[in-house]
Amino acid sequence: MARGKPLTPQEKCRIVKAHEYFTSEEKAGRSWGVGTRERVGACLDIGLATVARVISFWNKNPGTKFDEPLETKRSGHSKYTSPELRGVIREFVIAENEATRPITAQPIANHVALLVTTTKTMSTMTAMQVMRPIIAAATTMQMIKL
Repeated sequence: MARGKPLTPQEKCRIVKAHEYFTSEEKAGRSWGVGTRERVGACLDIGLATVARVISFWNKNPGTKFDEPLETKRSGHSKYTSPELRGVIREFVIAENEATRPITAQPIANHVALLVTTTKTMSTMTAMQVMRPIIAAATTMQMIKL
């Protein structure tokens, strides 16, 4: 099973079935001192936390059918609605790349804030729409590449 990816419903069912099998083996006295979840993890090559999470969900909701995880797909379109700001950010990123400086959300947010406060060419609503995702990204310190 791939690490770091959401489990498919089939993989979750496989974990539950393996857990049921090893539980019956344990009741028959064939566990040799190894816990059921450890045996399931070793058998399916998955982490103990993953086994524990799936079995815990199964114990709370017995007989459930595991649903497909919701796909999260980015549209590839920019979050910025202001075309004038999109160009300003792109120019700043290109200049920083040419200067071989790392680009994070914080310097971009600082540059845009400075530009908005000095020029006052855009409405406050447009500035807030543009600044909100930049500031949110800056607080989580995500790397931005345009």
